[in-house]
Amino acid sequence: MVQGDPAWVTGLADEMSRPVSKDLDAYDETLTAQLYEALPREHLARYAAQTLARDPTRAQRLIAMQTGPWPDELAVAVLDAIKALAERGTHAFAVRELCRSAMPSMPATFAERVAALAETLENTNLIIAATQLADTLTFRREMYEELR
Repeated sequence: MVQGDPAWVTGLADEMSRPVSKDLDAYDETLTAQLYEALPREHLARYAAQTLARDPTRAQRLIAMQTGPWPDELAVAVLDAIKALAERGTHAFAVRELCRSAMPSMPATFAERVAALAETLENTNLIIAATQLADTLTFRREMYEELR
């Protein structure tokens, strides 16, 4: 990264992020996290989306590293992860953290999708978390509209 060429770290992050099998998580999480920190911001969302699809409970660090507006790919991955975790009936804390982390950066255009997802949830705590995210996105969208 000192040379300003992210190609080497992207290739290594691709290799380290690839699970060897469904049963074995063979990548070194500490090393991989350090590689993620060296990635350009525009590449980081892809790794966060992949991690969310593989194991949403392990994606929080990557989500927290996402500064600025999220690409749609990441927003969709977060919604899919919330739905998957809610269907399992476990990891309510992870769902709340995903919702909290999404508040400042998820595109405001996702407000309706988040609200629709909140209506499908059964756990009161998850409903509250998703509704707060939808309300935040709606508020942000309305503020953007007022500023135009």
